Amino acid sequence: DEILKNEEKNASSTKLYNRSIYERRSVNALDISVGTAIIDGDYTNPDANYDVNIALKRFVTPNFYIAGGAGVFKLSNKNAFSDNFASIDVNGGFVFLPYDNLSPYVYAGLGVMSNYRRGNTHKKGQYGLGLEYFPSKNIGVKLFGEQNILVVDDLDKLIQGKRNDYYWRFGIGLNIYFGRSIKKSKVKTN
Repeated sequence: DEILKNEEKNASSTKLYNRSIYERRSVNALDISVGTAIIDGDYTNPDANYDVNIALKRFVTPNFYIAGGAGVFKLSNKNAFSDNFASIDVNGGFVFLPYDNLSPYVYAGLGVMSNYRRGNTHKKGQYGLGLEYFPSKNIGVKLFGEQNILVVDDLDKLIQGKRNDYYWRFGIGLNIYFGRSIKKSKVKTN
């Protein structure tokens, strides 16, 4: 009887290919990331510059979340353009394997960005993908890539070509989960 109970317990906490699953995420997360921002505009020779962001995530289900955040970054091209910016973004995301130790995810949303000196504000859309690893129960380390698409072509102070300016973000971050569990289930809770 005890052997059968142990087998049932192990079966409820493993998935396909004997992957162990656990409730790792809480309903809230503080997301802090650093990385690089690279413009793809009208000038050649873009530089890789700093990018720092902070966001709050709220999980609606184990797979879906909404996030709001802010960041500062620099965009430049060698000997042609250089400026500092701030942005505010709202995203919706999907986590493919929410109970696994290694979870791929995608996200998309809208935002605004502003130039420090000129005060110009630009609307934008962004989408990205990433991979999150859990070294402990409530801490996730993430790698991500993101494209930000603007609705203007003068971000780099030059209007040229057929498409609007955009920029890329690549980085590493830390998600600190807090609050209640996303949902009560028959999953192990380390």
